[in-house]
Amino acid sequence: FSSMYGLHEDLNRIIQKPYMEEKDSDGRPDEEVAAEAQMYFKARNDSIIADHFQGWLKSTLRCPQCAQAKRLCTSIKFDPVVYLSLPLPATSTVGLTVTFVRSDGSDIPRSYTLRVPKEGTAVDLLQELALAAGVDAEAESLCLVEMFNHRVYKFFVARDKITSIRSDDKLYAFWFPRRLKSNAQQFVVVTQKKNSHPALVSVPVLLTLEEDDTVEDVRRAFKACLKPLQLETPSEPVQCMQMKQTTEAGSDRDRPSLLEDSYRFGSDDRFRGAEVEVHGVGVFPTAGTLFFVELFWEEKDLRRYGSLDALDNPVAGVNAQGARDETPRLSLKDCVKRYLQPEVLRGDDMWYCPRCKEHVEAQKTLQLWSLPQVLIIHLKRFSYSRYRRDKLDVDVDFPIRSLDLSDYLPECSAELGAVYDLFAISNHYGGLGGGHYTAHVLNVDSRWYLYDDSHVSTASEKDLSPSAAYVLLYRKRSTVQTAHGDGAEEKAMDVDV
Repeated sequence: FSSMYGLHEDLNRIIQKPYMEEKDSDGRPDEEVAAEAQMYFKARNDSIIADHFQGWLKSTLRCPQCAQAKRLCTSIKFDPVVYLSLPLPATSTVGLTVTFVRSDGSDIPRSYTLRVPKEGTAVDLLQELALAAGVDAEAESLCLVEMFNHRVYKFFVARDKITSIRSDDKLYAFWFPRRLKSNAQQFVVVTQKKNSHPALVSVPVLLTLEEDDTVEDVRRAFKACLKPLQLETPSEPVQCMQMKQTTEAGSDRDRPSLLEDSYRFGSDDRFRGAEVEVHGVGVFPTAGTLFFVELFWEEKDLRRYGSLDALDNPVAGVNAQGARDETPRLSLKDCVKRYLQPEVLRGDDMWYCPRCKEHVEAQKTLQLWSLPQVLIIHLKRFSYSRYRRDKLDVDVDFPIRSLDLSDYLPECSAELGAVYDLFAISNHYGGLGGGHYTAHVLNVDSRWYLYDDSHVSTASEKDLSPSAAYVLLYRKRSTVQTAHGDGAEEKAMDVDV
């Protein structure tokens, strides 16, 4: 959109721009301050871009400290704008897929796709999963981990931000049929290999340990967890339970001796004094509560469990009532309302209050003051943060005819009319790694056309995509009196664009 400002400068009829000193609003009426701002702007800027594409925004800053002291300290400015860049309300949530594994083997692993607040934490994700899977948050527990290359890549802690999780991360949540306590709780991570080959055959399984548990207790718990994956009942005992202790997650450096059945996990000095974080339904192991072992499968036994494919490729779960698994459908006016919501200026954006004589976290409020003949609306489908970048394909319902924005304008501007008709759309398909732009345009013959690179074809209104629309162009209607009565007939303005 910087090209619009570049075109304006190229077409600017003012060659020598006079110096204009901006004045403070100083309690004057809005109409007076707005007229003054427009006069100053017109003295330095005069182009066909400003004539047809430029509107005005009213910006109000209020000092919270003055408000508490019952003093009025506000700053009002009017700024020109050639397009509205509207945020999508859905940018506050993100969709993540989690594989839900019941440690007691009461059901097969299932995957759930959930929508969680982007500014939330791992606790929020587990709460949504508990709703979706029907987990009793008062009596049961969930532990969230990330897998990579059939290893535990990360154990989440309660404060981990959702923004640190990518949409393609392989997340697993292990369910325990009792409420875990923060003290004296230990976990064993069972990494799975073949006897005949060092490669890992599936993701690890996470189990809980009591203080006096032995390797035999781990074997029984492991068999119970995988019972739903068993394809046939073996005619002979499964010989897949040889275990070796490892020093850390994913390590191939074994301790010298095999663990004997009499080995008691609670005797390891590493676990003394360690505690588990417990937040709501979520339980978050700390380094001192984790114990890693390797399990070696026999080929014939592995086949009886379907090569553990259900762990790597779980079936989709059916969300229980109350879980949020649908992206809300938005209207264009929802986006306008969000754009005009007040915000607090923090950090480097703080405002210097002339009354308090210091920088304060002022409240900033925007209002549409006047709208142009040709209204350009940009939908902010691309989201950026420190940890991730996203393309939002959420549906936005936009009117093709009669977009009325008069409710967002002051009375003095609404009287001039604020009803628009759509005449062009720029679409974006794909993601951040690679995408494709097309355009739909309403031609002078009142027919829609699709412009796709060098190919042009006819289109219809039903071809306009609410999920791909990226930039919307609207033409303002004018209100004229007809010769057949006192009523007003609205028709589109003749604007060459």
